[in-house]
Amino acid sequence: MITAPQTTTAAASSNHDAEQPDPSNGSESSGRQVIDFGNGLLRGSMAAASLELRNESAVGADVSCWLDTLGASEDPTPCLHLPGRQLQRRASVLQGGPLRMKASQEQMGPFSSHAGRAMSAAKQIQATAMLLGQEQAFHSASAAVQTPSFAFPSWQRAAELLQIYKQLSKAKLSLLVVASAGAGYVAGSPENISWPGLGWTVTGTFCAAACANTLNQVYEVLPDGKMKRTNRRPLPTGRLPVGHALAFAAVTGGLGVSILASKANSLTAGLGAANIGLYAGIYTPLKALTPVNTWVGAVVGAVPPLMGWAAASGGRLDWGALVPAAALYFWQLPHFLAIAWLCRADYARGGFRMLSLADPLGKRTARAALRNALYLMPLGALATAIGLTTPAFTVEAAIISGALASTAASFYRSPSNGTARLLLKLSRLPNIGDLLW
Repeated sequence: MITAPQTTTAAASSNHDAEQPDPSNGSESSGRQVIDFGNGLLRGSMAAASLELRNESAVGADVSCWLDTLGASEDPTPCLHLPGRQLQRRASVLQGGPLRMKASQEQMGPFSSHAGRAMSAAKQIQATAMLLGQEQAFHSASAAVQTPSFAFPSWQRAAELLQIYKQLSKAKLSLLVVASAGAGYVAGSPENISWPGLGWTVTGTFCAAACANTLNQVYEVLPDGKMKRTNRRPLPTGRLPVGHALAFAAVTGGLGVSILASKANSLTAGLGAANIGLYAGIYTPLKALTPVNTWVGAVVGAVPPLMGWAAASGGRLDWGALVPAAALYFWQLPHFLAIAWLCRADYARGGFRMLSLADPLGKRTARAALRNALYLMPLGALATAIGLTTPAFTVEAAIISGALASTAASFYRSPSNGTARLLLKLSRLPNIGDLLW
C-alpha cells in the first residue's frame, strides 16, 4: 500500500520547482473518468493528477482547481472552481508518490486561511480515487496537506464576511422590505411619529428579512448553482459553508423577532416570525412544485406594511392597514411576472415551476400581469377616502398605476423580451420613488 508522507509548506519555500513529482513514477491510464461534485466536474485519468490553485490578481476572483493527466495533454482540464484571493498553491499526486503542498511564505502572504480549501479539494481527489478503485494510492492524500501558520489579518476576513453577509441577506431587497414596513409605520401612527419606535421596527424587520433570505439560499443552493443569475452567490461558489449560513440565519432571525417583541409588540413579532416561515418554509419549496409560488411570494411581500402598522398602533390592525398591504401585493405581481418571462430559460435550468415556462407565447403571463396592474389603480383613491393620504396623492397614484397598467397592456398585446423589460423597469420601486419625488 502506498501512502503520502507528511510535509509542510515551509519546507518548500525555496524549492517550489525542485519538488515536482516525476511523471515516470506513475502509470498512465488511457481511460478518462468524470465525477460530478455539483459545482464542477473532476476529469482525467487517476494515474497522475495535479491540483493547482492559480494566482489571480483580481480581489475575489476564482481560484481554479485543475486535474492533469500527465502525458495526455500539455494543458490541464478545469474541473472545480474554488473562491479565493491572490493565492498560489500546488499539490501534486502520483500513483506511488506523495502529495505535497508547495507554497512559499511570499506566495502565501496573509492568505493562509485558504489552505483549508486546498485541504477540502484534496479530500475530493481522495474520494474520487476511492470511487475509481485507487484507494490505496490516494487514501492519505488529505493527511499530507498541512495548514501553514501565517496569520490571516482579521480586518480582511471581517470585510470579506461582511460582503458575504450582504449577499446572503439580499441587502437591497431587504432595504425595500424595510421601506415598506416604515411606510406602514408612518401610515399607522395615530398622531406624532415615534422615531425611536420606527428605528427599532425597521431594524427588527431588516434582521427578519435577512434571516428569510439566507434560509432561502440554503434551501436552493443546488438550483442556484445551475442558474446564471444566482451561481455567483456565496453558497454555490463555496465561499461560505452551509452551516455558517444557517448560524447567520439563526442569529438574524432570533435577533429580529426579539427586537420586534421587546421594542414593538407581540403582534409585530408574530407577523415577522410568520413571514420568515412563509417565505422559507412554504414559498421557497413551492418554487419547484407549482407556478402558484409567485402569488404566495407576493403575500410575503405584503406583510411588512402590516408589521409597521401593528408596531405604530400598539398591536392593532384595522381596515386601513390593508390598503398599503394590498398596494404592495398587486404591484409585485407585474414585477415578478416580468422577471419570470425574461429569465424563463434560467428558471428552467434551476428546476423551478414558473408560469412563463408553461406559456411559450407569453399571453398567460402578460394577462396575469395586466390584471394585477389594473387592480392596483383604485387603491390611491381609496387611501385618500379613508384619510390615509392627501388628495394630491390620489393624482400621483393614478399617474403611476396608469403608466404601469399601460405598460402591462403593451406586454399583453405583444409579449416579448422588450415589452417585459419595459414593464420590469417601470415597476421597480426606486423608479416609482423617483416619479413621486
